[in-house]
Amino acid sequence: MKSNLALTVVFVILTGVSTWKFVGSTTEYMDLEASPTMFDGFLPETVAQINIQRQKRDGSKDAQDNAAIEGLAFVKQEGNWMIADPNSPFVGVPVMSAQIVSDILERIGRIKVTESNVINSKADDLDIAEKEVDDKSGMRIQCLDANKQVLADVYVGRSAGKKVEGTKEAVEGTFVRKEGTKQVVLFEEAFPLDLEAKTWIDKTRRDVSPDQVAEIEIQGKASGKQIDVHFKRDGNKGWVAVKAPKDVGPLKAFSVTEIIGAACRIDAVDILSPLNPALLEQYGLSPKARLHVIIKTKDGKTQDLFVGKRVEGKQDYYAYIGGQLLLSLAEWDVSRYEKEAKDYFDPKPTEVKTPQENPPAKKTDVPGPGGKEDSGTAGGAKEDASKEDASKEEASKEEPHKEEASKEGKGKTPEVDPAKADPAKVGAGEPTPVPSTPAPSTQPAKKD
Repeated sequence: MKSNLALTVVFVILTGVSTWKFVGSTTEYMDLEASPTMFDGFLPETVAQINIQRQKRDGSKDAQDNAAIEGLAFVKQEGNWMIADPNSPFVGVPVMSAQIVSDILERIGRIKVTESNVINSKADDLDIAEKEVDDKSGMRIQCLDANKQVLADVYVGRSAGKKVEGTKEAVEGTFVRKEGTKQVVLFEEAFPLDLEAKTWIDKTRRDVSPDQVAEIEIQGKASGKQIDVHFKRDGNKGWVAVKAPKDVGPLKAFSVTEIIGAACRIDAVDILSPLNPALLEQYGLSPKARLHVIIKTKDGKTQDLFVGKRVEGKQDYYAYIGGQLLLSLAEWDVSRYEKEAKDYFDPKPTEVKTPQENPPAKKTDVPGPGGKEDSGTAGGAKEDASKEDASKEEASKEEPHKEEASKEGKGKTPEVDPAKADPAKVGAGEPTPVPSTPAPSTQPAKKD
């Protein structure tokens, strides 16, 4: 009885320990999955304004002798982000909204505060400065909603890419600190932010479907060529030339679709500056640009591209697309428009007359069987046959005379008068006739 009681107690103890371990491990797992974020309830879609700033690295001062500040400000309007910093020359210019979300908002939403992430829960000023999460070295990011309520306020410090002393391990990530706290947290991702406004501007300045283009026109003078090209769609016929050069063959449709594809997708090499109309002539964009490319879409809209001279010290060209920005385009993209009108056509085919190998027989009026006239090959054959029969009959009449002449002339050398020799035969491969001379007599001369 005592042994059974002892076994029961051991079973209960072991079961309790196992249950405690299971519950403990489950609790630990749940905490890891539901680890709190630095900004609880933060949602990127609720952010309407972003302010980014830090002190200038060069130690310069502002007008009030305070440390000079540099930074950026973005605002969302109708779902699209644009530059809102009034001190930026690009104020009001749209930026890449997807990049704002991925590089700033989503990163802030992923910052977690756990025991493994917290580097120092009560860091002093020296530690905060060393990790560059203070107001002098750190980059401060504020996210506000449409009512100007702060949703997130964080300092982003230096990279934590250093080896841990005494070990072979390396710490990776970025140090961050929530404004108003002494807690330094290691964010396990990189957090690069470029404070140059133009790097946030989309370099794809035009992206139109070629199927929507109804007309294209290119004018200008480049590389010694006078360019004047104009094509439009003509229903089921496809692309046709509004004005075609002389002495050319058919239009090369693939050349037209190629140039339209180039005009529909325009990617800038660089966003140079806001466009100043007073400086257009300086960039070779006025009074006449090097190239003027016009596309008209099916909805009746017209879109322009102006290309000027080369950017100093580069192979790129100044350009603008009827907007507020001065761009640079790659040489390859510009050279595709530098074609004369004749380059879009095949060469004019030349007419070559070839001799006929078997010309048709002439029509004859030889009566055929039954009194009907035969023509063509059959008639010609009958006529040749009748001529051949007449020749044979004539030859049979002359044959006896030839035989007699042959007998009489046997053994004699024919006499030929040199004056009557045919000059055409002399020197044409035939021997020259020699006049015959009497053979010397072998009999003794008679004495008188």
